[in-house]
Amino acid sequence: MEKGVHIARFFLIFVGVLAVGHLLAHLYFYGGEFHFSGIAGFAVDESDVDGEESFRFPLSEIILFFEWALILMGILFVYAKHKIDLKKEYHDLEILKNKMHFTKGTELDNFYELLKRVGHFRLSTAARVFDVDEEIIESWAKSLETGKFAELTYPRIGGPEVRLKKVGQGENDEENDEKEE
Repeated sequence: MEKGVHIARFFLIFVGVLAVGHLLAHLYFYGGEFHFSGIAGFAVDESDVDGEESFRFPLSEIILFFEWALILMGILFVYAKHKIDLKKEYHDLEILKNKMHFTKGTELDNFYELLKRVGHFRLSTAARVFDVDEEIIESWAKSLETGKFAELTYPRIGGPEVRLKKVGQGENDEENDEKEE
């Protein structure tokens, strides 16, 4: 699934760069002229009087239209997918929390148990599941990060996430610190 997201991002970036380059080339060769006849068609366009065809729609303009339409559809798709992923993550965490029936321990313990089961999730989703402010969830994540049980990540797009550290990760960090000294 992660590989598909990277391919989709690469494709969207590629089409975006291609569309911008093509738009610049079109403006260089044709100037700023785009020849759309509009709703009125030949009735308003005066070039029909001279015997010229008023609806000039070169291939370059058609390709530009489809490139930008493809970019817009890609952006809408990425946005919709992100919203669907957020809802799915919330739904899955909520079901798992209800299944686990936390009876003892603090909310931080419950948060860590949920993290051990799932592996990673967004802080905003955890805040909704535990019905607390996101700042409180972030402080829980920082506490786990201090104890080297988890790490707090800040992706470029979206809110902060907490990830469970694997068993060997904390030990390697300590060994690396000792070697540096």
